Amino acid sequence: MIDLAAALRMMTSGHHATPLSLAVALERVRRAARCLPAALTDTIYLEIWLEAPIPRIDMICRITRAHRHLLTTAGQQSWLPPSAQLLAPWTTVARFAEHWSHDIHGLDVIVQHLWLEFDLAPDASNPSEVLPPPGVFADFTPSVVRHQHRAVRTHAAETVFRALVADLDVQLLHLLRASIESLPDGASMPYVGVLLPRGTDTLRICVDGLTEDDPASYLNAINWRGDLSRLAVQLDRFRADHPAGPSRSLLHVDLSMAPMRTVALELRFDRTAQVRGMMRESEWLDALVAADVCDAELAALVKRWPQCVLMTLPHQWWTSLVTRRLNHVKVVVRDETVQAKVYLSVAHRHFRRLQRAADAGAIPESARRPSDAVL
Repeated sequence: MIDLAAALRMMTSGHHATPLSLAVALERVRRAARCLPAALTDTIYLEIWLEAPIPRIDMICRITRAHRHLLTTAGQQSWLPPSAQLLAPWTTVARFAEHWSHDIHGLDVIVQHLWLEFDLAPDASNPSEVLPPPGVFADFTPSVVRHQHRAVRTHAAETVFRALVADLDVQLLHLLRASIESLPDGASMPYVGVLLPRGTDTLRICVDGLTEDDPASYLNAINWRGDLSRLAVQLDRFRADHPAGPSRSLLHVDLSMAPMRTVALELRFDRTAQVRGMMRESEWLDALVAADVCDAELAALVKRWPQCVLMTLPHQWWTSLVTRRLNHVKVVVRDETVQAKVYLSVAHRHFRRLQRAADAGAIPESARRPSDAVL
């Protein structure tokens, strides 16, 4: 098996050194990636925690329909250790993949992609754990996201959560339905998920299309118990008051029967500019450094990250277009605690299928095969 670490090393190569502060965290990423087959994913997010007392990087992998068979019970047997296959999160992933593959309960019509999130936190209680069980998120298909009828969105969300949670609490189900019914006009729910290693009593929903004043009204409508005025003050540290900041945001809410106090704002960056080697939000990152939210060395690494290159990956016979970008910054608020994370994306696509984009100038002339490694 060619492991994901080999492909990740090629895709994240460049001419710049990695900050020493991230060296240990990056080693945890490499160790986890060695446990996964390279063919499992075509898109990886590196989730870097800002202001963390101990540097931490988590890893998130996208699974498409073409590779979902690797997550079924039979597929896991080809790469996942038998002891891990017996863990509840992995058996849940296997069951979901099988239902998705065979369109049980209409999952194939509902789910576009699956995402596996690996929390790679340093854990003194289990330092030998290299690949922790994953959390699972599901992207809805465009037809579900854009559907005007809330009943369709509700059915889709319920179907995904029932496939992920064996005994879904009835009251939690009612809360989910209320959260969808409370969506303002123009808003949508592009993906949902469950962080399985943390338990199944909390469901995460992600809401897109809210205007600047909508989040407070929406949180009130779903009985969010946090202090909205304090939340606004905390988020002001990250809001962009000038054109250089992120122009789009998504709201993440954890639904549970306990008082809901956790909320997150996903601030998305301009993707098109980064494909062309530019970062429109560069000045906004400088503002985060000035506010002591982000380390200057890390901000410099983030600015160097965007790249578009052609290469043949070790598990493929064809040329792929590899794109790296800063996808978003997520601000998580729990009561008085604020935590920010930056998400670096690296993805590969079959080049021939993208040749029309190349002819249109989407691939810059600077595309090349880099040499030195970042990770």
